[in-house]
Order: sequence, then structure tokens, then C-alpha cells
Amino acid sequence: MFLFIAMPLSAYSHTRGEAGARIEVDQDSVRINNDDLKSLTDTIPTIELDELTVTGSYVVGNATGYHINVGKKGIVKGKNANELLNFLPNLTEEEGVLKINGLATHEVIIDGRKVSDLSELRNIPAELIESVDVRYTAGADKVTNTAGGIISIKLKEIPVKGFYGSLKGNIDAAYRNGVDIGGMSGMINGRFGKFSIFEALWGSLLDLKEWHTDTEVSPSGDVVRNLLDRIKSKQISNSMSLNYEINDKHNIGLNWYLGVNDRNSRNLNVDNDALLMKSHSKEFSNMITLNYSGTLSRHDRLTVSGEWMMRNYDENQSQPSETVYLPLTDWRLNSDLWKFSADWQHNFTSTHTFNVGTVYNATDSRIRRGRIQTDDLRQDVLAQTPLIYASMQGSFSKVSYYGGLNWQMNSVKVSGEKSNIQNSINPTVQVSIPLGKNRITLLYKHILDNIPYDAITEKKVWSDPYNYTIGNKDLKAPTEHYVSVTAGLLDSRINLSAIYWHDMNVIYWPTFNDPQNKGISYTKPVNMDPNDFYALVAELNYRFFGCWTLKAVGRVSFNTENSELSGRLYNKTRLRQYYSLSNSVNLRKGWGFSVNAYVEPTYRYYDRTYHTVYQVNCSVYKTLFDNTLQIMADFQPFGKRRTLDRMSEDRKLTLKYTTPVQHFGIRITWFFRGGKRDVNVNVRQSTIDYREVRDTF
Repeated sequence: MFLFIAMPLSAYSHTRGEAGARIEVDQDSVRINNDDLKSLTDTIPTIELDELTVTGSYVVGNATGYHINVGKKGIVKGKNANELLNFLPNLTEEEGVLKINGLATHEVIIDGRKVSDLSELRNIPAELIESVDVRYTAGADKVTNTAGGIISIKLKEIPVKGFYGSLKGNIDAAYRNGVDIGGMSGMINGRFGKFSIFEALWGSLLDLKEWHTDTEVSPSGDVVRNLLDRIKSKQISNSMSLNYEINDKHNIGLNWYLGVNDRNSRNLNVDNDALLMKSHSKEFSNMITLNYSGTLSRHDRLTVSGEWMMRNYDENQSQPSETVYLPLTDWRLNSDLWKFSADWQHNFTSTHTFNVGTVYNATDSRIRRGRIQTDDLRQDVLAQTPLIYASMQGSFSKVSYYGGLNWQMNSVKVSGEKSNIQNSINPTVQVSIPLGKNRITLLYKHILDNIPYDAITEKKVWSDPYNYTIGNKDLKAPTEHYVSVTAGLLDSRINLSAIYWHDMNVIYWPTFNDPQNKGISYTKPVNMDPNDFYALVAELNYRFFGCWTLKAVGRVSFNTENSELSGRLYNKTRLRQYYSLSNSVNLRKGWGFSVNAYVEPTYRYYDRTYHTVYQVNCSVYKTLFDNTLQIMADFQPFGKRRTLDRMSEDRKLTLKYTTPVQHFGIRITWFFRGGKRDVNVNVRQSTIDYREVRDTF
């Protein structure tokens, strides 16, 4: 993960190419005069700066997190975007969730476009990524629902009148399941004159069997049920971005996302093959975003964005009787989301920037019975979140800072009810202090969470014939104080974090007995009393022999309990642990492999006990034909699935997944590129704040 080059820059003040382009080199940066570069573009295809060497790390810390250049690193080989992120400092992927210092990310951005579906990351090869920016928490300009931060990915530069992309296909087979998933995806990134286009299309077919055992222990006797869920689904998603550069100061962009998911599941009793419940759901999402950004003056920049998203979701759940299927759930959800944001940026100097702006979110959700349109079987939810903010960031000498303040109001109105309104002033402060090869980052943030309008609806959703969830219209929005100290030692080889957060009105989903149906349980969200959480995170990133990258993570958290549920008082401090070890090895002649493992020991929290879970995942890849074709085999040799205990008043409910973890998959990726190529200034082994070099081009 680290770069060492011995030759000092002080030997060079400047050099000049044959066509007269001036290349200035000093201790901190490389700059190429833009006017000279344009004359150079048509005359010399490549400039080799063989004599230029730089000493530095390719992890660049700043006030909000860090920037890392991965464009030509071996770590990108044989990985998708999400697999690459798992190897970066302070990032982990846990059960499909990307986390920063153990907290779920607020959002992921690719080339300025918000990712609507994280499965897109599984379909973007890491070889096409140039750099990644990680912010430890969302700034004052974001309406947040978590203390987690933002991951911003920048793809490789597009050649003028050129393009690049990939096509990928994969198929996976699992023990006792046979072939259970297959998918195809493709993406292209191109630039033609003043137009740039990004297009990604992916789809998958799923045929999955999930075995599990439900056990109920109660005073009236024990019940054990062996169940099987048979799940089949078809999913297709498309993401497209168009950008038009009006001139060198103004550009506009259009982003479009479309997603369709059709899912069928059948719940059966394994002992007698009886069908207990069947479910069918359809989801259609359509999102359009318009962006404008422009330089108004030498020191001022304006960015404006408007977004509309439509989501239609139908769900039908039923159980068989002697002659017909009796409906359990039959709902139709139609939602429209609007978002508007405007940001004005003023650069006081080259090192201090001021931002001020506003964000407005509104969501109109209409929930109805699927086939019956009557007033008494519908629920409308209107949620609005206006926000205004101001922030300042910059540096004094080597100390970087970010300070922001916003006012946010959350308003939710359910049909027939009074509006639930909460508002708050939320500060965010971050300071980054370099100490030689070490860096200390201090962070404080106050959060007013969005009121979870999905959780206040009164529709039932069944997980199996014996358990369902239902909303709670009286919920309040959680608020939170979050404090962290992160130390990056020895150029981020070692990262240590200490985290504290204080939650008020945190939402928890306890389990209750259904008073009208014996043997049926349900979960319902409630607001809890204030809780404190503490966490310590230690991480080692190291590279051996120039080809082996190792990352080890250990996280220990202490969760306090301070509430009463179903007549039981919970007032203990619970320990939760997580450990992972990731290895990536790149060998000669295009070979490489990865071995990743994690374990989460048993922990308790209120009325639930989460038993030990662990997994080991392996992959082997080979690249062919000058790195244009990549073949990968990935497999999971062993692991342990989750077992969950829940207390429901006088009953203990245990869900134990018994599906074998073993699976084997094949992934084939073809990389292509074409069109006219740019001038390529090839700075060998150079990572001097690489953003400055890239921005010149």
C-alpha cells in the first residue's frame, strides 16, 4: 500500500517537451500549462518522464477523511468495486453493507452520480477505478440518517473521442442447490466532443433454497418446525449518465436509473412437503436527476441539482386452505420522491473555501390494498425535510479543518393524523493533524435522523407463516451525538479509532405475541430510552514482497441497555466483536488469488441473542490477451450461518439457518477500449497528490 522512490525532486525546476509544453515540478506538485498542453495534444502521443521520481504515500489525508489513488495498483486486479473497497483503510463490507469505521455508509457516489443500487458496485471491475475519496461522516450539506460517511469513486479518465468499458458474466452453484444464480452486466464510459456518457446495464436470475429451523419454547410446550424457503427472482437495472460541457466554465448533466425486480417465494414444511405460504412481489423504480455546475467568477462556483424518483411496489402473500389461497397481505405502494439542492462555493484563498446552500426533500407515499380501492383501506404518508447549511474548510499550515452547521426540519403526516414535526440545529466539526508519517483526525457530529415513514405504515409483512412485522405511527425521529478520534499511523499502515455516540429515541424492533392468534409473533418498532455506545477499532494494512496485500481488522463495541420491554428490565452493557482478515496476492503471468475471512462471536442486545457466525471466501483469477480477458473462480469452502434467539413475552423463539454455505462460481470479464487516445504523460511510480496531476488533463 505504500510507495518509496529515492530520487529527490529538487534536482528539477522545470523541463520542456519537444512541442514546447511547460512541465513545472517542485516539492509538492506537478503542473502542466493547459494552453501548451493543447498544442501538444495533436503532435506527440506520449511523453515519457523516465527521469522523474517522487517519494510519497498514495494515501492522502485531509480534514474529512482521505483520498487514495488505486489506478495502477495491483490491488485492483481480480476484484469488483465492492471487493476493492473492502481493502481500503477504515472500510469493510459486512453482509452486503459497506461500512466506514463500523457504521453503514450514508451514500456511495461514482463520478458525481449517487448510486441508487449498491449491486452496481458488484458489476464495475476495480480495474476501471482511478481513485477513491472517503469521508468519515456526511457533511453539513447532507440530510443524514446515519453517522456513516460517504464513499466517492472516480473512474479512469475518458480519452477524447474515445471510450472504454467491460462485459461480464457470472454463474454460481451451491451445495444441495445446484445452479442458484446467474448474471450478466456491461458498462461503457465514453467522450465525444463536449458530450460524455456512462452506461451500465446489469441483470440476474436467482433460484435459491434456504433451509431453516424455527423453535418455540414456551410453558405450554416446545414446537420445532423444519422449513424451506424456495426463492426465484428476476432483476434488471440500468444506470445512465450524460454530461455536456457548455464551455470550460459551465456544464450540465442528466442521470437516469431504472430498476425492475420480480420475486416469487414459497414457504414449505420440510417434514411433509406441505405448502405453508406463498409470496409474490414486484418493484419498479425510476429516478431522474438533473445537475448544473458552473464557475461564476474566479472565486465563486454554483451547483444546482433536481431529482425525481418514482417507486411502485406490489406485494401479495397468501396461505392455502382446502380449496383456495387465503390472503395474508395484499398491498400496493406508490411513492414519489423529489429533491432539490443548491450550493454556492466561494474560495477566499487557495486554502480556504466557504459553502452555503439548501436542500429540500419530499416523499409522497400512498399505500392501498392491492385489488380494492376504498378509502378505509388506504394510508397516505407525506414526509418533508427542508435543510439550510453553511460550512467552511481549509488548512492552516499542515492542519486541515472542516466546520459546518445546518438547520433541519423533519415533518411527517399520516392521513387522518396530525403532522409529526421535529427540527434541530446540527453542527459538524472535523480536524486533521499530521504528525510526520502519522495523522490524527477528530470528529464531532450531531444528527437529526429522518422520521422513518416506512416504519410508521400499518401494513403487515410476513417473513414466514408464524412471524410478521407491522409499523408504528407514533414513532419519533432519533437524534444522536457522535464523536470519534482516528489515528493513521506509519502512512496508514496502522489505523486506530475510538468512537462514542449517544442515541436518543433510537428505534428498536422488539417481538410480541399476537393476542388473537396463538403461535403467531410479530415485531413492531418502538422508541427506546437514551443509550450510549462505545467502540474501538484497530486495523493493519501491509504489503509484503511487493505482491501480497494484507488487511486485518478488529472491532470491539460496548452497547448499553436502558429500557423495559415486555415487562423485562434491560440494564446491562453488552460486548460485540468483529474480526476480519483479507489477503490479496498478485503473481506473475496474470495469476492472482484472494482469501478473505471474518468472524463475529455471539453477542446479546436487549431481547435478542445473535450466535457466532463466520465465513471464509476464496478466489483465483487469470488474465489473458494483454489484460483484455479475465477468468475468475470464487468459492466458499466453509462457514457458519446465523442463529438468532428472540424473547416474546413468555416464549423464546429461535431461528437457525441450516443451508450449507459451500458454493462455487465462475466469472468472466472482457475489457475493451477504443477511439482516439489522449496525450499520456507517464510519470513512473509517481503519486504526488495525484489529483493535481489528473486535473491538468
